[in-house]
Parts: sequence; structure tokens; C-alpha cells
Amino acid sequence: MKNLPVEIKLKILKYFDFDDLFSLKQTNRHFRNLIFKYEDDLARKKHRSLSIIECQEYMPNSVIIDLPLTSQFLDKVKRFADYECTGLTYKKWKSAIARQIPLYLIINEKYSPLNKKIALSVDTFGELFNLHLPLFPKSIEYLKIIRYWLKKIVRCVFNLINFTNCVFNPEIIELLFDREEIQKFKFCGETIKIFCQNTNLFKFTFGYLEINKNIYLICNGYENMREFNILLNILLNEGNKIPQVYINRPNKYFVALCNQLLEHIETSKDCPKMVPNIVFNSTEWPNLNIRGIEKNSNTRTNFSIIKEYEITNIHNSNLKFSLRIQVFTSRRLNAIREVIIKLSTSNWVVHLFHCS
Repeated sequence: MKNLPVEIKLKILKYFDFDDLFSLKQTNRHFRNLIFKYEDDLARKKHRSLSIIECQEYMPNSVIIDLPLTSQFLDKVKRFADYECTGLTYKKWKSAIARQIPLYLIINEKYSPLNKKIALSVDTFGELFNLHLPLFPKSIEYLKIIRYWLKKIVRCVFNLINFTNCVFNPEIIELLFDREEIQKFKFCGETIKIFCQNTNLFKFTFGYLEINKNIYLICNGYENMREFNILLNILLNEGNKIPQVYINRPNKYFVALCNQLLEHIETSKDCPKMVPNIVFNSTEWPNLNIRGIEKNSNTRTNFSIIKEYEITNIHNSNLKFSLRIQVFTSRRLNAIREVIIKLSTSNWVVHLFHCS
């Protein structure tokens, strides 16, 4: 294998998992250097979860990694500095320190850590690590350390990434990494939960996410069309990046957004760009613009009636859509409870659960 072209070696190495690659790196310098050079294209180390949490005085069953800048610690800081901070970079870093740019941004207005200390929590399938990075970096050494740990984190993949209260400050990421590094800088997760009350911040943060399965959005507080247009643009055009979107507890203003999605399905020529699975969950909507031809496949249960409709795209008669509505038959106030828009191999499938 050592004498094979690099392209062939990489094709072979892509079949290795992280542990296999780690073992191979121990065999000789050639494989160590090769894997290190192309590590962004190879398997990542997998963990259960990544969260940004409030620091507690006592955090049981966890390993707390604190970073006091003692003289002994500073002697070891060289291993964190993988490049020289000089010239313009040095000036930018010093300016950021003077302006007290935070490492994290609070995105949930209801979240306010009592002690104002925030930790980065990593669950490694058996042990919980809480990394206490400084909220306001006060020295070049701290910025180097933050850069080191961020590089370690984006080299991993997580079953769950939880950014429901805080996210990393995009300004810090742009400060610590150059353009080429930023293009590869992605927090990779199977499922990502994020509070997106601030759509501008969500749009910016979205660029640093790699979503393998689904993203779970908590969207309280949306009330104007500008905010909806940012989210709508993502839903209509980012299907190649997002397999599935869950929008939890969308308020009544989301009815207009859902109606636009249904209209897009029927009238647009760019449906393939759309996110293939969209779920509006725990809704309490009074109505929705129903489109399509009702099928003769209504189903009754003890508490509900299920109605199905077929929608055909006006530009492509082979592109069929199904609309499924579940209406609960109790006498309480009727309200749409859940909306699921799904793309199958043969057609789009839209499910609406209409409950009281």
C-alpha cells in the first residue's frame, strides 16, 4: 500500500473507521503523516453529544477541564500554538481581547446562567467531559487554547449537538481561523438542536453546521416576514445540506410559511432544491390552505378521520404530492397539530395531522 498513488490510498483509507486510522498511524511515520494531512476527508471520532451548558459548583460523573493560566500551564501552551500569531493576526487578536468579544452567544432570551460561567460539555459514551473555556478570552494564550480545542471538536462527529441556549460566537471563529480553514470548519452531528429566535444569527451559525440526519429548530418568537423569509429560503434551497428539519412549537404566524411551502410544491420548477423532510410539530393552527384532489381513501378511527389528497406539480405531471390530514372528532377546539412534508423516491408526500 505504501507505493500506491495517494488517490488510491485515500480511497482505501475512507473504508477505515476512526479507531482503525488511529492504529494505522502508530505503525510508521508515512501513514501518520498521510492521515494527518488528509484527516478532514477521513473518518471522525464519534461521541454521544456536544452541549453548551451552565457551569455548576458540583458536576457529578464528569471530568472538569479548567484552564488556569499558571506558570506551569503556560510552559505547556506551546503545544496549543500550531501556528505563529504575528503581524495582522496578532493585532486582530489583541483588538478582540480589548473589546471583550465573548466565546459564546446566548440565543435564548429566557436563558441566563446564574454564575455567568458556561462550559462545553462532551459525552463520550461513558464519561462526561466539561471543558471550562473562558467566556471572555483575556490573553493571546487563551485564544490559542480555544483555537486548539475548537479544532479538536470539529474533527469529531456527535449523535446530538445541543445549541438550544448558546452557540459559538461566529466572530470568534472568523478571528481564530483563516479563510481556507473556515471553509472546512463544521460542527458535525447526526441531530442538531438549536434555538433560532434570532434568524440572522441562525443563518450565520447554519454555515458552520454539518447535519447528517436532522436539525431540530425551536422557533418561538417569530412574528415578522423578514424572519420568515430567512427560514423559508433555507427550507426551499438547502435540501442538499439538510436531510430533515423539525420545527417545534411554531406559532400561528407559521401558517403563512407552511402555505408558501405547499404553493411552492405545486407551482415551482425547483422542488429538488427543497429540504426533503419538513416537520411542523406541536402546532395549534386554526387552518391551512389545502391543495390537491381528495382521494377516496378516508380512514376512520375511534377519535379521528384521516383524509388524503393528491397534488400534482403544474410543470411536471409526473411529480405527484400526497396530502394527509388527520382530524380528531372530539368537541374541543379544532387546531392543526402537526404538519409533515416529505419527499419520497417517487413523489413528494405531505402529511398534516389536524387535531382538536
